[in-house]
Amino acid sequence: MKSIPAVCSGNDTLGTGTLLNPFGICDCVDLQNVSNNLSANYKLYSDIDCIDTINWNSGAGFLPLGTYTGTFDGNNHTISNLDILRNTSDNIALFSNVTNSIIKNVYIQNPQIIGDEYVGVLAA
Repeated sequence: MKSIPAVCSGNDTLGTGTLLNPFGICDCVDLQNVSNNLSANYKLYSDIDCIDTINWNSGAGFLPLGTYTGTFDGNNHTISNLDILRNTSDNIALFSNVTNSIIKNVYIQNPQIIGDEYVGVLAA
């Protein structure tokens, strides 16, 4: 079992969202909160298991993050068990859309992504 890095221990204001000091993501709630600032820069600081997202939003799961314009560095970590179950919605993926973005070094394992049109895992 991997240990939780010190950067993820109770610090919910990690980073400033710049390229040199990106906001930190340590769990699925942090990941969902990316939608609060879609132009900021983010970095994963640990592997995250999103198994509980199946219970979010009355069973619809994780809410896609919208149109992203920042840099998202997965830091060679894995997001696993992400559920997005929106069979009548379009642009369904972790990011609904990306524009002038960099998304790198992130792995997605065992996702369950269901939508109508323009469905993907990382971006729709």
